[in-house]
Amino acid sequence: MNNILPSGMPHVKSSLAAIARELFGL
Repeated sequence: MNNILPSGMPHVKSSLAAIARELFGL
């Protein structure tokens, strides 16, 4: 899922990844 974001937004991908981990309990 994180590959749909441009690599120029690492902070956004990190934020989305953190949110996804909290939502899915990973």
